[in-house]
Amino acid sequence: MARKNQQGYPTVMGDQRVAIWTHTGPASYTQATNGSPATGGDPVLPSELQGQGGLKTADILYAPLTSDDGQYEVVAIPVTGNVLGSGGITPSNSWILRWIVSKTGAEVAGTTNLSARTIKLMAFGPK
Repeated sequence: MARKNQQGYPTVMGDQRVAIWTHTGPASYTQATNGSPATGGDPVLPSELQGQGGLKTADILYAPLTSDDGQYEVVAIPVTGNVLGSGGITPSNSWILRWIVSKTGAEVAGTTNLSARTIKLMAFGPK
């Protein structure tokens, strides 16, 4: 999964890092399965977050735009963290992306090649 940082990012806003980057889909998509933790989907590994100016975890990860061709939308699901604790909800260092067909609202079929598609991801996390 190739990635390219958006010009001007990552940056810092108060106590938070903000990163925007381009993420390329997988060559063979696996449908996401809800659970604790969720599995499948398109992984956003800790190393991809680290590539965003050292972002170790993300409180929020989302895709504010559709894919480059407008066919797909993406929902980010935290794999680690995101549990309510005494200090509030903990951030996640590992996420999966559920790719959705914009026209139908259905999840992309398993084994679909998404490697020619890119999306913009935006993350907020602690410094």
